[in-house]
Amino acid sequence: MTNQHVETQELKSIEDAIRHLSKKRHVISDTAIQAKAAHPPVKPARSVSSPPTTAVIEEFNHSVALLLGFVKHTQLDVVAHIASSPARVLVINLLMGVIRGIGFAIGALLIAGITVMMVANRLPTGWVSRFVALF
Repeated sequence: MTNQHVETQELKSIEDAIRHLSKKRHVISDTAIQAKAAHPPVKPARSVSSPPTTAVIEEFNHSVALLLGFVKHTQLDVVAHIASSPARVLVINLLMGVIRGIGFAIGALLIAGITVMMVANRLPTGWVSRFVALF
């Protein structure tokens, strides 16, 4: 597929999303609808002296393409999906904490065991060797 075809499909999907959002009237309060009807939006006056040129439009399209590439490359949608579920974040953090705690405990036991064995080998047989013999 060409870039222009992909951009056209993305533009159509954005237009469809906007069209579907505008149909969701149940989300908007009646007061907001009445206020919008009473005060129509003011359209900004367009400057006749500087119409948008094709260079500006091409630069905008290039910037949007770069932004889309950045979002796809960083997998921002995956991060947003994980962050949108607090239960999932809680479970992931809990499991990471448990695994980190188990790793710390194993490491501390290894270091303590090695230290006791080194001390036991340097001291004459006595209380340390009897202590090590218990284990």
